[in-house]
Amino acid sequence: MCHDGNSAGASQRYLNAQITALYQTAYECVQSCSGELDFKSASYDRSKYTRSLAQYHFVGPKPRKVFSTAELFFSAQFDQPRLTFICNHEAIFYLHVREGHYNLDYQKANVAGYRVEAHKNRALKDITVAFRMKFSRTGIKGSSSKIGNGSNHLIQLMILDFGSAKLQSFRPTLAHEDTEALTFYLRNYLQFLENGGSHTLFDIPDFDDDKYSPTIDYSLASTMQDVERHCTEQIVCNTDLTQINTFLHKQWLSVARLGHPADKLSICLAEICSKWLVGASVDAKFHIQFGAPKVRALCRDEVILTYTIDSIAFFKTDDWSKETPEEFHNWQIAFIVDVSEEKECDGAVTRLVMNLETARFSHHFSVITETSEVALGYFYQIVHFLSVDYLDVITQYKMHRVWHHDTRVITVTHTAAPIQESSDENEEMIDEEGSAWKYTATDKKWQRRHGQLTLWHERIEKTTMFGYDQVLAISEESINQMFFSLWSRASKSEFDGALAKWSKEIFSASFEAIRVRLLSNGKAIVWIGIHDGQLRVKSESDKKSWWQRHSWKPAKPTDKTETHEFSDLSLAFEVNIKMEEQHSMTLSESWFSRFHLTHLFQAHADAPERLFKHLLFDFANATFRSELSNVDCLCEGKGRQVVDKLETAICYTRKYLVDLAHHGHNIIHTVPIFSASCKSLFGFTSVAHCIVAKEKVTVENCGHARKGSEAPAILIWKVVECCQHGEKECKGAKGCAGEAHGSLQYIWEHRDGWSHEHEGTSHDENDGQYSIDCRTRNRLTIPTTYRPGALEIKMKGESILTVAGKDECNEWSKQSTATWEASICIYSRPGGLAVQVTGSPKPRFAEAVCSGACNIDITKVHSQNLPQTVDFEDLLTDLRTTLQGTWEYSAPGHLAYGITNPVFTVTGDLVCQLASYDALMKKEIAVTTAAATTTTTTPMSPVRKNKSLMARSSMLLKTGSSSLLSILDGGLLTSSSSIAETPMVRTPSEAGGASISGGATTKQQSQSSFFSKEVSGYSVSEMKSESKVSLTEKTSVQVQGDAKATVGF
Repeated sequence: MCHDGNSAGASQRYLNAQITALYQTAYECVQSCSGELDFKSASYDRSKYTRSLAQYHFVGPKPRKVFSTAELFFSAQFDQPRLTFICNHEAIFYLHVREGHYNLDYQKANVAGYRVEAHKNRALKDITVAFRMKFSRTGIKGSSSKIGNGSNHLIQLMILDFGSAKLQSFRPTLAHEDTEALTFYLRNYLQFLENGGSHTLFDIPDFDDDKYSPTIDYSLASTMQDVERHCTEQIVCNTDLTQINTFLHKQWLSVARLGHPADKLSICLAEICSKWLVGASVDAKFHIQFGAPKVRALCRDEVILTYTIDSIAFFKTDDWSKETPEEFHNWQIAFIVDVSEEKECDGAVTRLVMNLETARFSHHFSVITETSEVALGYFYQIVHFLSVDYLDVITQYKMHRVWHHDTRVITVTHTAAPIQESSDENEEMIDEEGSAWKYTATDKKWQRRHGQLTLWHERIEKTTMFGYDQVLAISEESINQMFFSLWSRASKSEFDGALAKWSKEIFSASFEAIRVRLLSNGKAIVWIGIHDGQLRVKSESDKKSWWQRHSWKPAKPTDKTETHEFSDLSLAFEVNIKMEEQHSMTLSESWFSRFHLTHLFQAHADAPERLFKHLLFDFANATFRSELSNVDCLCEGKGRQVVDKLETAICYTRKYLVDLAHHGHNIIHTVPIFSASCKSLFGFTSVAHCIVAKEKVTVENCGHARKGSEAPAILIWKVVECCQHGEKECKGAKGCAGEAHGSLQYIWEHRDGWSHEHEGTSHDENDGQYSIDCRTRNRLTIPTTYRPGALEIKMKGESILTVAGKDECNEWSKQSTATWEASICIYSRPGGLAVQVTGSPKPRFAEAVCSGACNIDITKVHSQNLPQTVDFEDLLTDLRTTLQGTWEYSAPGHLAYGITNPVFTVTGDLVCQLASYDALMKKEIAVTTAAATTTTTTPMSPVRKNKSLMARSSMLLKTGSSSLLSILDGGLLTSSSSIAETPMVRTPSEAGGASISGGATTKQQSQSSFFSKEVSGYSVSEMKSESKVSLTEKTSVQVQGDAKATVGF
């Protein structure tokens, strides 16, 4: 055994000695039978493997006799081969072709009977070819009394895997065509050698009587020259070496910037001190600052791990503040380490892990510039410390992981507009094509893409209000759209200019649009992308006593600094999402001036008591997230400059965020707060918010690729103040309809009836029974299916007036029926919503139905007491004020919303999509211009025009059935302002105690009847006289406790 315990050199010499002996045998065999060209003969067959190391003929699938080697595809004479090792897994096998030839038609070499075209032969002369191949080692244990020296003997075997051979080099180099052909023939030659047993060699035997067995570590025997010549493949466990070193650099940088945390060993990858360890294997007092570790591939399973010691200080005493230490710099200490691959989450997560139990110090790849005995003594002390103590710490803190990749994670870039997750195929996986979020998985399972109908059907079927009057859903994508819109116009707006360019003291940068991802814990990840920038850091020569603890501070203008430029920097911050009242915020005067010009403020300017609450990102308390940041552009530099550059960038980006917040650029939504006494259907009296998602979103998985509809959203909900709706039984319900037919039906019914009986003496001519009956039935049908561009709410009513009489001689009755039918159509136009009435709002009278003799013109009486048409004006005014134009109950910052795509859910709630009002107006102008005609449209509410470029977003307004239905209820169908949230037929007593007979102009607290004339106005005597019976008495009819009976819709 060698003095260093490694017998790799002896093993290599032993193996090559066997090859030499085998080659000599082969050479002698060739010399003795050099003229043998009958490849079918037994003599050739017996000696073909013996001579193989010195001579080889490619004879094809059917050996035959030839008269010249020129008739063969390949023939060569070899010098002695040579074997070297680069690691414990792979070897280099050198072949030296002394002379011979090969044919370029190698593709036809295995075609039976094919004759070689001699003009395609190419001569070989002094060509050296290197093949890299795997190998394995095994042994045979046993004993023999003839050997003696104990009972355990070991015969070690080296087995070369010629089948795994890869061409490493040709010397001299050949043209591509020649290289392809020659490689083919030489691979066949290696297979021929393996068939002949030349791939198996004996290694160093162990027949002695001592207790030591030879230790063979070829990796430790490798030199820098060997690695530079043979280890050109940059792949380790199927992972590119550049990616591994980038990962290690980021891992190092993430801890190097932490300073001296409470758990000091947590930064061991960047710094370590003898004071931090108890019971270390060395007695020296030292402090080390490491550079980023690096790995270099020996093979696919073994690497050279190098720890660079940027600075190391050695001390004599424990009081380091008063001592001048001995300092050394730029040491490199290398270890040979095995690496393995781990898979998790069904193969989505790949991790490369160093097995530090296999780590061996390699002096071949270590560097120390000093040559003094003191320096060398210190150096080997640190080598011992790293080998015994430090690598244990690295493993404990899981810093032995050299690569981590999750195919579910997407890469953030900032150069493209945000994806329209809500306005396109909402179930589509986020695309790489033209996208700002890039999906990197390659084994995605195919699923059919779904469009708008699927998403809206899900909203209709599954949306629930949980008892709240109004819920506002702010999608993640709409927030990104808002920031992109603000950033897009930053170059044209002084107010928004900081979103694109900003500078302060020693830092200046051009920014990209802010990107956001929401988290389930009520926070968000905000990415600040910097297109290019410049910063200054302290000069390395200006730093003193680096081993002493100092809190990091940016360079001052008076410091000696160095200027660095950078580009494509992405810093991630975790921020809270808060709802704050405006008076508690510190905002700039320019923000207030601009806010006072917004439509939202102007809409509530007449209500000075109105408060405004802002939903915002808490930029002032942002927490940097290194694992989500891309800081590659800052990773070049000497010493601790890399850390200084990153810290400076983080420090001034935080100041940038504070400045943005001061100018209100962190506000993502604004809500006016109404007083409890203000009866507003859509106004918020108090609000709360939360983040909802189909799956829990955390810092760890927020970067995973997902469908647009799976993205989290912020919910803002209105606490119920104005209306409380209890569940009521459907007493006496008739024709109750539900969602089975794609609609909800609400039915209002009312009946007033009167009967009178008169009996006098001596057969009074007025004797008899008389009655009048008025029935009203109204039906409201609300669709629960999504129809792009239109929402049709159907209404129809029926009024039936019946009079009847009976005496001794005659019985008669007469009935008049009037009906009306109309629809409120809410169209989604390019400029937003348009509300119109269609149908026949005029009452239509059927022919009177008469039984018996009755001359009363019941149709005339009925028509005189009904309006000529159902009056929708007040109702339309309310709907248009609420739905058309800009939305007055919330806004994204200084921008404004318009409503689009209204739809009702199966529970009667109204869901609308909120879009940029400016974008809607621009779309309307574009459509109008394209049509080149003037069209008459329903006028929008006047509103100040903003200059937003924001397109439609996934902002959803969800209102309870007490909102829009209350407008319909109070304005058309009944005087009651409350209806149940489930479809039912309602009686007058169930409808808040108010009469159902109120018509289209009915208002709460002020109802008027279509049939306003009391029954007493057409007395019993008049009815009788129409039947040729004299009337002597008028009777006023009252029902339901003196409530005058009325007729109407």
